[in-house]
Amino acid sequence: MTWRLVGANNHALGRSPHVHGSLTACCAAVEQLQGHIEQAAPLVVMSSGTGAWTWRLALEEQCVAVAVRTFRRQRECRHSLQLFLSATAEAQVASRVTHTRRLRGLRLPGAADVPGLAVRGGSLPGGVLQVDAELVSPPQQSGGRMPGRLPAAEAPMTGQASAWLPLVLWGQALLLAAAALAWARVRWGRGHTWLVGVPVLAALGLAAADQAALLLPNLL
Repeated sequence: MTWRLVGANNHALGRSPHVHGSLTACCAAVEQLQGHIEQAAPLVVMSSGTGAWTWRLALEEQCVAVAVRTFRRQRECRHSLQLFLSATAEAQVASRVTHTRRLRGLRLPGAADVPGLAVRGGSLPGGVLQVDAELVSPPQQSGGRMPGRLPAAEAPMTGQASAWLPLVLWGQALLLAAAALAWARVRWGRGHTWLVGVPVLAALGLAAADQAALLLPNLL
């Protein structure tokens, strides 16, 4: 059994990183996350294999929430994390379980007697208990932007104009580093200059390329 936080537009904002053995444990995990959301440590990471970005939250060095998908850009990943943090503090949990159905033979005792939340079983090993809950409070806003209203930089075929200044600065740093290495080649020789210069030029080049990529039009 697992939980998933859904915004006002029914889009998933985050999910549990674990499969819980009972409805009680699942509810306890939700309560712990809501009660200590301000102490949670966020981490935004990029996969070395795919280059995609994702985020997760940790409490006392234990992962308590993860993103529901990966993102192509770091700023999109951070925006998703901020939506989750804003919505978690305001989220309401349904207090009455109206129906349960065991999937693939898993039997979880005492589920019908525990106040729960609307969770749906997916393709999880060992069987899943599907729980339908009745919403007893008005729907809550997710705290993020309204559906259909995107910032100008997120519009299709639009780049991020704010990336021009960092790109110019990184480009100047790259030119200065190249000039410094040309001078160092005369003083140090080719071998020492390449040993020092290649990592510096690579780091500056990657930083400039990252800003240049933000200027490309959004295709999705």
